Amino acid sequence: LVYDRNPLFTGREEQLLDLSGLLRPDRSDPSPVVIASGIGGVGKTQLAVEFAYRYGRFFHGVHWVSAENPDAIDAAIAECGRRMGLHPTFGHLPLPDQVALTERAWAGPEARLVIFDNCEEPRALARRPKGGGARLLVTSRRERWDGELGGAVRPVRPLPNDDSVRLLRRHLTEGEGRPPRGDIGDDDLRPIAAELGELPLALRLAGAYLRLYKRETAADYLAALRRPDVLAHPSLRQDGQSTGGHVPDVGRTFAVSFDKLQPDNPTDADALSLLACAACFAPGEPLPEALLLAAGEEAAGRGQPPAARALDDGLERLLELGLLEGAGADAVRLHRLIARFVAGESARQDAREEAGGMAAARAAVEGAVNDLAQQQNKAGDPRSGRTWEVHLRYVTDVAFGRDNNRAADLCNEMGYYLQMGGDLAGARPYYERALAIRERVLGPDHPDTAGSLNNLGVLCYHEGNFATAAGHMRRALAIRERVLGSDHPNTRSSRDNLAAIEARLR
Repeated sequence: LVYDRNPLFTGREEQLLDLSGLLRPDRSDPSPVVIASGIGGVGKTQLAVEFAYRYGRFFHGVHWVSAENPDAIDAAIAECGRRMGLHPTFGHLPLPDQVALTERAWAGPEARLVIFDNCEEPRALARRPKGGGARLLVTSRRERWDGELGGAVRPVRPLPNDDSVRLLRRHLTEGEGRPPRGDIGDDDLRPIAAELGELPLALRLAGAYLRLYKRETAADYLAALRRPDVLAHPSLRQDGQSTGGHVPDVGRTFAVSFDKLQPDNPTDADALSLLACAACFAPGEPLPEALLLAAGEEAAGRGQPPAARALDDGLERLLELGLLEGAGADAVRLHRLIARFVAGESARQDAREEAGGMAAARAAVEGAVNDLAQQQNKAGDPRSGRTWEVHLRYVTDVAFGRDNNRAADLCNEMGYYLQMGGDLAGARPYYERALAIRERVLGPDHPDTAGSLNNLGVLCYHEGNFATAAGHMRRALAIRERVLGSDHPNTRSSRDNLAAIEARLR
Protein backbone atom coordinates (compact mmCIF):
# COMPACT_ATOMS: atom_id res chain seq x y z
CA LEU A 1 0.00 0.00 0.00
CA VAL A 2 1.13 3.57 -0.66
CA TYR A 3 -0.49 4.75 2.61
CA ASP A 4 0.13 3.73 6.19
CA ARG A 5 -2.87 2.78 8.25
CA ASN A 6 -4.56 5.75 9.91
CA PRO A 7 -4.50 5.05 13.66
CA LEU A 8 -7.31 7.57 14.23
CA PHE A 9 -9.71 6.11 11.67
CA THR A 10 -13.20 6.34 13.17
CA GLY A 11 -16.59 4.86 12.28
CA ARG A 12 -17.68 3.37 8.93
CA GLU A 13 -18.15 -0.09 10.45
CA GLU A 14 -21.27 -0.91 8.46
CA GLN A 15 -19.66 0.28 5.23
CA LEU A 16 -16.58 -1.82 5.85
CA LEU A 17 -18.74 -4.88 6.42
CA ASP A 18 -20.70 -4.09 3.27
CA LEU A 19 -17.49 -3.86 1.24
CA SER A 20 -16.22 -7.10 2.70
CA GLY A 21 -19.38 -8.87 1.58
CA LEU A 22 -19.20 -7.46 -1.94
CA LEU A 23 -15.47 -8.06 -2.46
CA ARG A 24 -14.94 -11.28 -0.50
CA PRO A 25 -12.52 -13.60 -2.28
CA ASP A 26 -14.87 -16.59 -2.30
CA ARG A 27 -17.66 -14.82 -4.18
CA SER A 28 -18.51 -16.42 -7.49
CA ASP A 29 -19.02 -13.07 -9.30
CA PRO A 30 -16.36 -12.57 -11.95
CA SER A 31 -14.19 -9.52 -11.26
CA PRO A 32 -16.66 -7.51 -9.16
CA VAL A 33 -16.39 -3.72 -9.19
CA VAL A 34 -17.36 -1.62 -6.16
CA ILE A 35 -17.25 2.18 -6.39
CA ALA A 36 -17.02 4.18 -3.15
CA SER A 37 -18.20 7.62 -4.24
CA GLY A 38 -18.50 10.91 -2.40
CA ILE A 39 -17.51 14.55 -2.26
CA GLY A 40 -13.94 15.67 -1.72
CA GLY A 41 -12.75 15.35 1.87
CA VAL A 42 -15.39 12.81 2.89
CA GLY A 43 -12.83 10.05 3.51
CA LYS A 44 -13.13 7.70 0.53
CA THR A 45 -9.41 6.94 0.39
CA GLN A 46 -9.23 6.47 4.16
CA LEU A 47 -12.07 3.97 3.87
CA ALA A 48 -10.19 2.06 1.16
CA VAL A 49 -6.97 2.08 3.20
CA GLU A 50 -8.76 0.79 6.29
CA PHE A 51 -10.47 -1.91 4.23
CA ALA A 52 -7.13 -3.00 2.77
CA TYR A 53 -5.53 -3.27 6.20
CA ARG A 54 -8.45 -5.13 7.73
CA TYR A 55 -9.19 -7.54 4.90
CA GLY A 56 -6.08 -7.53 2.71
CA ARG A 57 -4.76 -10.71 4.33
CA PHE A 58 -7.64 -12.64 2.74
CA PHE A 59 -6.46 -11.73 -0.77
CA HIS A 60 -3.49 -12.80 -2.84
CA GLY A 61 -1.99 -9.33 -2.55
CA VAL A 62 -3.31 -5.74 -2.48
CA HIS A 63 -2.52 -3.50 -5.46
CA TRP A 64 -2.93 0.29 -5.27
CA VAL A 65 -3.38 2.32 -8.46
CA SER A 66 -3.48 6.13 -8.35
CA ALA A 67 -6.02 6.72 -11.13
CA GLU A 68 -6.52 10.50 -11.01
CA ASN A 69 -4.57 10.95 -14.25
CA PRO A 70 -5.77 8.57 -16.99
CA ASP A 71 -2.67 9.37 -19.05
CA ALA A 72 -0.43 8.06 -16.29
CA ILE A 73 -2.41 4.97 -15.41
CA ASP A 74 -0.19 2.60 -17.40
CA ALA A 75 2.76 3.61 -15.25
CA ALA A 76 0.67 3.09 -12.11
CA ILE A 77 -0.38 -0.37 -13.28
CA ALA A 78 3.22 -1.24 -14.14
CA GLU A 79 4.30 -0.19 -10.65
CA CYS A 80 1.97 -2.88 -9.26
CA GLY A 81 3.73 -5.43 -11.44
CA ARG A 82 7.15 -4.26 -10.27
CA ARG A 83 6.10 -4.69 -6.64
CA MET A 84 4.88 -8.21 -7.43
CA GLY A 85 8.26 -9.14 -8.91
CA LEU A 86 6.69 -10.62 -12.02
CA HIS A 87 9.93 -10.80 -14.06
CA PRO A 88 13.62 -10.75 -13.10
CA THR A 89 14.27 -7.81 -15.45
CA PHE A 90 10.83 -6.21 -15.07
CA GLY A 91 12.20 -2.69 -14.65
CA HIS A 92 14.10 -2.89 -17.94
CA LEU A 93 11.13 -4.03 -20.02
CA PRO A 94 9.20 -1.55 -22.21
CA LEU A 95 6.18 -0.04 -20.44
CA PRO A 96 3.62 -1.91 -22.62
CA ASP A 97 5.27 -5.20 -21.67
CA GLN A 98 5.22 -4.29 -17.98
CA VAL A 99 1.52 -3.47 -18.22
CA ALA A 100 0.76 -6.68 -20.10
CA LEU A 101 2.54 -8.80 -17.46
CA THR A 102 0.62 -7.05 -14.66
CA GLU A 103 -2.72 -7.45 -16.38
CA ARG A 104 -1.95 -11.12 -17.02
CA ALA A 105 -1.33 -11.61 -13.30
CA TRP A 106 -4.59 -9.84 -12.43
CA ALA A 107 -6.43 -12.11 -14.87
CA GLY A 108 -5.22 -15.19 -13.04
CA PRO A 109 -7.43 -17.23 -10.70
CA GLU A 110 -5.95 -15.73 -7.52
CA ALA A 111 -8.26 -13.38 -5.63
CA ARG A 112 -6.35 -10.08 -5.68
CA LEU A 113 -7.63 -6.80 -4.28
CA VAL A 114 -7.02 -3.94 -6.72
CA ILE A 115 -7.77 -0.39 -5.60
CA PHE A 116 -8.22 2.41 -8.16
CA ASP A 117 -7.95 5.57 -6.07
CA ASN A 118 -9.22 8.98 -7.29
CA CYS A 119 -10.74 7.47 -10.42
CA GLU A 120 -12.88 10.23 -11.93
CA GLU A 121 -12.95 9.46 -15.64
CA PRO A 122 -14.47 6.42 -17.35
CA ARG A 123 -11.41 5.99 -19.55
CA ALA A 124 -9.32 5.41 -16.44
CA LEU A 125 -11.73 2.78 -15.19
CA ALA A 126 -11.60 1.12 -18.60
CA ARG A 127 -8.12 -0.11 -17.58
CA ARG A 128 -9.56 -2.10 -14.69
CA PRO A 129 -8.85 -5.83 -14.29
CA LYS A 130 -11.11 -7.93 -16.46
CA GLY A 131 -11.76 -11.55 -15.68
CA GLY A 132 -9.83 -13.73 -13.27
CA GLY A 133 -9.98 -13.46 -9.53
CA ALA A 134 -9.24 -9.76 -9.15
CA ARG A 135 -11.65 -7.69 -7.09
CA LEU A 136 -11.75 -3.97 -7.78
CA LEU A 137 -12.46 -1.23 -5.23
CA VAL A 138 -12.72 2.26 -6.75
CA THR A 139 -12.75 5.60 -4.96
CA SER A 140 -14.27 8.49 -6.88
CA ARG A 141 -16.10 11.79 -6.54
CA ARG A 142 -18.30 10.73 -9.44
CA GLU A 143 -21.55 9.25 -8.17
CA ARG A 144 -23.17 8.13 -11.41
CA TRP A 145 -21.51 5.57 -13.65
CA ASP A 146 -22.54 3.64 -16.71
CA GLY A 147 -24.61 0.64 -15.66
CA GLU A 148 -22.69 -1.53 -18.12
CA LEU A 149 -19.84 -1.66 -15.63
CA GLY A 150 -21.90 -4.15 -13.67
CA GLY A 151 -20.55 -2.70 -10.46
CA ALA A 152 -22.07 -1.52 -7.21
CA VAL A 153 -21.91 2.18 -6.26
CA ARG A 154 -21.64 2.73 -2.53
CA PRO A 155 -22.03 6.38 -1.50
CA VAL A 156 -19.65 7.60 1.20
CA ARG A 157 -21.35 10.34 3.19
CA PRO A 158 -20.20 12.61 6.02
CA LEU A 159 -19.97 10.88 9.37
CA PRO A 160 -22.90 10.73 11.80
CA ASN A 161 -22.59 13.39 14.48
CA ASP A 162 -21.63 10.88 17.20
CA ASP A 163 -18.76 9.52 15.09
CA SER A 164 -17.73 13.07 14.18
CA VAL A 165 -17.46 13.95 17.86
CA ARG A 166 -15.44 10.77 18.46
CA LEU A 167 -13.07 11.70 15.65
CA LEU A 168 -12.58 15.21 17.02
CA ARG A 169 -12.07 13.78 20.50
CA ARG A 170 -9.41 11.37 19.25
CA HIS A 171 -7.50 14.16 17.54
CA LEU A 172 -7.65 16.18 20.75
CA THR A 173 -6.39 13.34 22.93
CA GLU A 174 -4.51 10.85 20.74
CA GLY A 175 -3.08 12.97 17.95
CA GLU A 176 0.61 13.73 17.70
CA GLY A 177 2.11 17.06 18.74
CA ARG A 178 1.10 19.13 21.75
CA PRO A 179 -0.24 17.58 24.97
CA PRO A 180 -3.88 16.47 24.76
CA ARG A 181 -6.71 18.80 25.69
CA GLY A 182 -9.18 17.86 28.36
CA ASP A 183 -10.95 21.19 28.72
CA ILE A 184 -13.27 20.64 25.74
CA GLY A 185 -16.18 18.30 26.32
CA ASP A 186 -18.30 16.35 23.86
CA ASP A 187 -21.12 18.89 24.22
CA ASP A 188 -18.65 21.52 23.02
CA LEU A 189 -17.56 19.38 20.09
CA ARG A 190 -21.04 18.48 18.88
CA PRO A 191 -21.93 21.92 17.39
CA ILE A 192 -18.41 22.23 15.98
CA ALA A 193 -18.86 18.93 14.14
CA ALA A 194 -22.27 20.05 12.87
CA GLU A 195 -20.89 23.38 11.64
CA LEU A 196 -18.20 21.49 9.72
CA GLY A 197 -20.88 19.32 8.16
CA GLU A 198 -19.30 16.19 9.69
CA LEU A 199 -16.75 16.22 6.85
CA PRO A 200 -13.83 14.01 7.97
CA LEU A 201 -11.10 16.16 6.39
CA ALA A 202 -12.45 19.28 8.11
CA LEU A 203 -12.83 17.38 11.39
CA ARG A 204 -9.25 16.14 11.24
CA LEU A 205 -7.86 19.60 10.55
CA ALA A 206 -10.07 21.20 13.21
CA GLY A 207 -9.04 18.66 15.83
CA ALA A 208 -5.35 19.19 15.10
CA TYR A 209 -5.83 22.98 15.27
CA LEU A 210 -7.62 22.91 18.63
CA ARG A 211 -4.95 20.66 20.08
CA LEU A 212 -2.19 22.98 18.90
CA TYR A 213 -3.81 26.27 19.97
CA LYS A 214 -4.86 25.52 23.52
CA ARG A 215 -5.79 29.11 24.35
CA GLU A 216 -8.61 29.05 21.79
CA THR A 217 -11.84 28.06 23.48
CA ALA A 218 -14.46 25.86 21.85
CA ALA A 219 -16.93 28.77 21.91
CA ASP A 220 -14.50 31.12 20.15
CA TYR A 221 -13.71 28.49 17.54
CA LEU A 222 -17.39 27.78 16.90
CA ALA A 223 -18.02 31.51 16.38
CA ALA A 224 -15.19 31.60 13.83
CA LEU A 225 -16.67 28.63 11.96
CA ARG A 226 -19.96 30.50 11.60
CA ARG A 227 -18.37 33.33 9.67
CA PRO A 228 -19.06 33.46 5.92
CA ASP A 229 -15.32 33.19 5.17
CA VAL A 230 -14.92 30.00 7.23
CA LEU A 231 -12.74 28.32 4.57
CA ALA A 232 -10.13 31.03 5.04
CA HIS A 233 -9.76 30.09 8.71
CA PRO A 234 -6.26 28.70 9.37
CA SER A 235 -7.69 25.53 10.91
CA LEU A 236 -9.06 24.44 7.53
CA ARG A 237 -6.01 25.40 5.51
CA GLN A 238 -2.74 23.52 5.62
CA ASP A 239 0.46 24.31 3.80
CA GLY A 240 2.38 21.62 1.99
CA GLN A 241 2.12 19.42 -1.07
CA SER A 242 -0.80 17.15 -1.75
CA THR A 243 -0.19 13.43 -1.50
CA GLY A 244 -1.68 11.06 -4.03
CA GLY A 245 -4.15 13.69 -5.19
CA HIS A 246 -5.40 14.33 -1.65
CA VAL A 247 -5.09 17.94 -0.52
CA PRO A 248 -4.87 18.72 3.23
CA ASP A 249 -6.88 21.92 2.72
CA VAL A 250 -10.67 21.98 2.61
CA GLY A 251 -11.05 24.82 0.12
CA ARG A 252 -8.38 23.45 -2.22
CA THR A 253 -10.05 20.03 -2.04
CA PHE A 254 -13.28 21.53 -3.36
CA ALA A 255 -11.35 23.58 -5.94
CA VAL A 256 -10.07 20.35 -7.52
CA SER A 257 -13.61 19.74 -8.77
CA PHE A 258 -14.80 23.33 -9.14
CA ASP A 259 -11.87 24.36 -11.34
CA LYS A 260 -12.90 21.77 -13.92
CA LEU A 261 -16.01 23.82 -14.72
CA GLN A 262 -15.27 26.14 -17.65
CA PRO A 263 -17.71 29.05 -18.13
CA ASP A 264 -17.22 29.01 -21.92
CA ASN A 265 -18.53 25.44 -22.09
CA PRO A 266 -22.38 25.49 -22.29
CA THR A 267 -22.87 22.47 -20.03
CA ASP A 268 -20.35 23.76 -17.50
CA ALA A 269 -21.99 27.21 -17.61
CA ASP A 270 -25.35 25.63 -16.74
CA ALA A 271 -23.63 23.63 -14.00
CA LEU A 272 -22.09 26.81 -12.54
CA SER A 273 -25.47 28.52 -12.55
CA LEU A 274 -27.15 25.56 -10.86
CA LEU A 275 -24.34 25.34 -8.30
CA ALA A 276 -24.74 29.01 -7.39
CA CYS A 277 -28.48 28.43 -7.02
CA ALA A 278 -27.91 25.35 -4.85
CA ALA A 279 -25.74 27.45 -2.54
CA CYS A 280 -28.74 29.73 -1.86
CA PHE A 281 -30.90 26.93 -0.45
CA ALA A 282 -30.67 25.55 3.09
CA PRO A 283 -27.13 24.13 3.33
CA GLY A 284 -26.68 20.42 3.79
CA GLU A 285 -30.38 19.58 3.40
CA PRO A 286 -31.94 17.31 0.75
CA LEU A 287 -33.03 19.52 -2.15
CA PRO A 288 -35.63 18.34 -4.69
CA GLU A 289 -34.05 18.27 -8.13
CA ALA A 290 -37.20 19.81 -9.63
CA LEU A 291 -36.90 22.85 -7.35
CA LEU A 292 -33.21 23.33 -8.18
CA LEU A 293 -33.94 23.03 -11.91
CA ALA A 294 -36.79 25.54 -11.56
CA ALA A 295 -34.33 27.97 -10.00
CA GLY A 296 -31.98 27.28 -12.91
CA GLU A 297 -34.71 28.25 -15.35
CA GLU A 298 -35.35 31.44 -13.36
CA ALA A 299 -31.64 32.25 -13.52
CA ALA A 300 -31.65 31.78 -17.30
CA GLY A 301 -34.61 34.16 -17.67
CA ARG A 302 -38.27 33.29 -18.03
CA GLY A 303 -38.41 34.64 -21.57
CA GLN A 304 -35.88 32.22 -23.01
CA PRO A 305 -35.58 29.19 -20.75
CA PRO A 306 -32.90 26.72 -21.79
CA ALA A 307 -33.90 23.32 -22.99
CA ALA A 308 -34.69 21.07 -20.05
CA ARG A 309 -32.09 18.64 -21.28
CA ALA A 310 -29.37 21.31 -21.03
CA LEU A 311 -30.11 21.93 -17.35
CA ASP A 312 -30.29 18.19 -16.74
CA ASP A 313 -26.83 17.89 -18.26
CA GLY A 314 -25.60 20.66 -15.97
CA LEU A 315 -27.00 18.84 -12.94
CA GLU A 316 -25.40 15.61 -14.07
CA ARG A 317 -22.07 17.41 -14.44
CA LEU A 318 -22.21 18.54 -10.80
CA LEU A 319 -22.90 14.98 -9.64
CA GLU A 320 -20.11 13.76 -11.89
CA LEU A 321 -17.61 16.13 -10.26
CA GLY A 322 -18.75 15.39 -6.74
CA LEU A 323 -19.92 18.95 -6.08
CA LEU A 324 -23.44 17.69 -5.42
CA GLU A 325 -24.33 14.34 -3.91
CA GLY A 326 -27.48 12.28 -4.25
CA ALA A 327 -29.99 12.48 -1.39
CA GLY A 328 -32.60 9.86 -2.15
CA ALA A 329 -35.07 9.70 -5.00
CA ASP A 330 -35.04 12.85 -7.15
CA ALA A 331 -33.12 14.93 -4.60
CA VAL A 332 -29.56 16.17 -4.21
CA ARG A 333 -27.55 17.71 -1.40
CA LEU A 334 -24.93 20.46 -1.33
CA HIS A 335 -22.55 20.13 1.61
CA ARG A 336 -22.61 23.20 3.82
CA LEU A 337 -18.86 23.83 3.39
CA ILE A 338 -19.12 23.53 -0.39
CA ALA A 339 -21.94 26.09 -0.22
CA ARG A 340 -19.54 28.48 1.55
CA PHE A 341 -16.88 27.74 -1.05
CA VAL A 342 -19.27 28.41 -3.93
CA ALA A 343 -20.38 31.71 -2.38
CA GLY A 344 -16.75 32.82 -2.14
CA GLU A 345 -15.96 31.79 -5.71
CA SER A 346 -19.09 33.52 -7.02
CA ALA A 347 -18.09 36.72 -5.23
CA ARG A 348 -14.72 36.57 -6.96
CA GLN A 349 -16.42 35.99 -10.30
CA ASP A 350 -18.62 39.02 -9.71
CA ALA A 351 -15.52 41.10 -9.07
CA ARG A 352 -14.12 39.94 -12.41
CA GLU A 353 -17.49 40.55 -14.11
CA GLU A 354 -17.76 36.94 -15.19
CA ALA A 355 -20.90 34.88 -15.58
CA GLY A 356 -22.74 33.79 -12.49
CA GLY A 357 -22.96 35.49 -9.13
CA MET A 358 -24.82 34.97 -5.90
CA ALA A 359 -27.13 37.98 -6.25
CA ALA A 360 -28.59 36.68 -9.50
CA ALA A 361 -28.72 33.13 -8.12
CA ARG A 362 -30.47 34.28 -4.95
CA ALA A 363 -33.08 36.18 -6.97
CA ALA A 364 -33.68 33.08 -9.10
CA VAL A 365 -34.02 30.85 -6.05
CA GLU A 366 -36.43 33.25 -4.37
CA GLY A 367 -38.55 33.36 -7.51
CA ALA A 368 -38.68 29.58 -7.83
CA VAL A 369 -39.43 29.09 -4.13
CA ASN A 370 -42.16 31.72 -4.14
CA ASP A 371 -43.79 30.24 -7.25
CA LEU A 372 -43.83 26.73 -5.83
CA ALA A 373 -45.09 27.90 -2.43
CA GLN A 374 -47.87 29.87 -4.06
CA GLN A 375 -48.85 26.91 -6.20
CA GLN A 376 -48.94 24.48 -3.27
CA ASN A 377 -50.66 26.93 -0.92
CA LYS A 378 -53.42 27.41 -3.46
CA ALA A 379 -53.84 23.63 -3.56
CA GLY A 380 -54.66 23.83 0.17
CA ASP A 381 -52.67 20.78 1.34
CA PRO A 382 -49.64 21.52 3.57
CA ARG A 383 -48.39 17.95 3.20
CA SER A 384 -47.13 18.75 -0.30
CA GLY A 385 -44.60 21.16 1.21
CA ARG A 386 -43.15 18.88 3.86
CA THR A 387 -40.29 17.63 1.67
CA TRP A 388 -38.97 21.12 1.06
CA GLU A 389 -40.27 23.16 4.00
CA VAL A 390 -36.71 23.64 5.29
CA HIS A 391 -35.81 25.47 2.07
CA LEU A 392 -38.95 27.62 2.08
CA ARG A 393 -38.18 28.71 5.62
CA TYR A 394 -34.46 29.25 4.97
CA VAL A 395 -34.93 31.31 1.80
CA THR A 396 -37.69 33.36 3.46
CA ASP A 397 -35.62 33.99 6.58
CA VAL A 398 -32.67 35.19 4.49
CA ALA A 399 -35.00 37.67 2.75
CA PHE A 400 -36.84 38.61 5.96
CA GLY A 401 -34.84 41.76 6.68
CA ARG A 402 -35.16 43.26 3.21
CA ASP A 403 -37.76 45.87 2.26
CA ASN A 404 -38.87 44.73 -1.18
CA ASN A 405 -41.83 43.03 -2.80
CA ARG A 406 -40.14 39.64 -3.15
CA ALA A 407 -39.37 39.52 0.57
CA ALA A 408 -43.00 40.42 1.31
CA ASP A 409 -44.27 37.74 -1.06
CA LEU A 410 -42.06 35.08 0.55
CA CYS A 411 -43.14 36.09 4.05
CA ASN A 412 -46.77 35.97 2.98
CA GLU A 413 -46.43 32.47 1.49
CA MET A 414 -44.48 31.22 4.51
CA GLY A 415 -47.16 32.56 6.83
CA TYR A 416 -49.95 30.99 4.78
CA TYR A 417 -48.14 27.63 4.71
CA LEU A 418 -47.65 27.61 8.49
CA GLN A 419 -51.23 28.69 9.14
CA MET A 420 -52.51 25.98 6.82
CA GLY A 421 -50.56 23.45 8.88
CA GLY A 422 -51.96 24.74 12.15
CA ASP A 423 -48.90 26.70 13.36
CA LEU A 424 -50.68 29.99 14.01
CA ALA A 425 -48.02 31.40 16.33
CA GLY A 426 -45.32 30.62 13.76
CA ALA A 427 -47.30 32.26 10.96
CA ARG A 428 -47.83 35.59 12.76
CA PRO A 429 -44.32 37.13 12.44
CA TYR A 430 -44.24 36.34 8.72
CA TYR A 431 -47.67 37.89 8.10
CA GLU A 432 -46.72 40.93 10.16
CA ARG A 433 -43.45 41.36 8.29
CA ALA A 434 -45.23 41.08 4.92
CA LEU A 435 -47.67 43.79 5.98
CA ALA A 436 -44.92 46.10 7.24
CA ILE A 437 -42.97 45.79 3.97
CA ARG A 438 -46.03 46.35 1.80
CA GLU A 439 -47.18 49.39 3.75
CA ARG A 440 -43.69 50.89 3.45
CA VAL A 441 -42.95 49.93 -0.17
CA LEU A 442 -46.37 49.84 -1.83
CA GLY A 443 -48.30 52.24 0.37
CA PRO A 444 -51.30 51.88 2.69
CA ASP A 445 -53.85 51.74 -0.13
CA HIS A 446 -52.29 49.06 -2.33
CA PRO A 447 -54.26 45.84 -3.02
CA ASP A 448 -51.34 43.73 -1.76
CA THR A 449 -51.37 45.69 1.50
CA ALA A 450 -55.06 44.85 1.75
CA GLY A 451 -54.19 41.21 1.11
CA SER A 452 -51.77 41.20 4.06
CA LEU A 453 -54.39 42.84 6.29
CA ASN A 454 -56.92 40.23 5.22
CA ASN A 455 -54.49 37.39 6.03
CA LEU A 456 -53.70 38.83 9.45
CA GLY A 457 -57.41 39.24 10.12
CA VAL A 458 -58.10 35.59 9.30
CA LEU A 459 -55.16 34.52 11.49
CA CYS A 460 -56.41 36.55 14.46
CA TYR A 461 -59.87 35.09 13.95
CA HIS A 462 -58.50 31.54 14.21
CA GLU A 463 -56.52 32.58 17.30
CA GLY A 464 -59.76 33.77 18.90
CA ASN A 465 -58.68 37.42 18.92
CA PHE A 466 -61.85 38.67 17.27
CA ALA A 467 -61.50 42.38 18.03
CA THR A 468 -58.06 42.64 16.44
CA ALA A 469 -59.25 40.47 13.54
CA ALA A 470 -62.13 42.87 12.90
CA GLY A 471 -59.79 45.88 12.84
CA HIS A 472 -57.52 44.29 10.24
CA MET A 473 -60.46 43.13 8.14
CA ARG A 474 -62.18 46.53 8.16
CA ARG A 475 -59.01 48.16 6.86
CA ALA A 476 -58.65 45.46 4.17
CA LEU A 477 -62.28 45.87 3.08
CA ALA A 478 -62.00 49.67 2.89
CA ILE A 479 -58.92 49.47 0.66
CA ARG A 480 -60.44 46.88 -1.63
CA GLU A 481 -63.72 48.73 -2.00
CA ARG A 482 -61.83 51.93 -2.83
CA VAL A 483 -59.26 50.42 -5.19
CA LEU A 484 -60.88 47.28 -6.62
CA GLY A 485 -64.57 48.09 -6.38
CA SER A 486 -67.37 46.53 -4.37
CA ASP A 487 -67.96 43.63 -6.77
CA HIS A 488 -64.37 42.38 -7.02
CA PRO A 489 -63.95 38.78 -5.72
CA ASN A 490 -61.32 39.91 -3.18
CA THR A 491 -63.63 42.63 -1.92
CA ARG A 492 -66.47 40.15 -1.51
CA SER A 493 -64.09 37.79 0.32
CA SER A 494 -63.11 40.52 2.82
CA ARG A 495 -66.76 41.46 3.28
CA ASP A 496 -67.68 37.85 4.03
CA ASN A 497 -64.72 37.47 6.39
CA LEU A 498 -65.66 40.62 8.25
CA ALA A 499 -69.24 39.44 8.60
CA ALA A 500 -68.06 36.15 10.12
CA ILE A 501 -65.77 37.96 12.55
CA GLU A 502 -68.41 40.47 13.62
CA ALA A 503 -70.83 37.64 14.22
CA ARG A 504 -68.42 36.32 16.85
CA LEU A 505 -68.21 39.76 18.48
CA ARG A 506 -71.95 40.00 19.09
